[in-house]
Amino acid sequence: MVVSFPPRALARIGGALYLIIIVLGLFGELGVRGRVVVSGDAVATAVNLGAMESLWRIGIAAEILLLLSATALTVIFYVLLRPVSRTLALAAICFNLVSIAIEAVSGLRLIEALFPLANGRYLAAARYR
Repeated sequence: MVVSFPPRALARIGGALYLIIIVLGLFGELGVRGRVVVSGDAVATAVNLGAMESLWRIGIAAEILLLLSATALTVIFYVLLRPVSRTLALAAICFNLVSIAIEAVSGLRLIEALFPLANGRYLAAARYR
């Protein structure tokens, strides 16, 4: 069963997704990285990261939610632009998906910042390989 939404409803959903992307992006940049990262001082950044690890993890979750919203928005763009030109709509969706994939890899790199600061038991498993 295929569910079909009218273009106006899709446009409104797309607008809501844009608002979610903007809010999550501002939270990630200003609320998380702006508070944790100290430009030019790796030691201060490490101290902040250790002290605000849960905030950093929430920022990573927000980044993943942002990327999921961007993916849904890309699909909405395709559905809305397909009647105009299917070829251009497919090109746009391909470029957007490549951009989202690159951002996802970059977002997952944020997790790596936690490893040098961790002292969990799971880190000892690497010694027994």
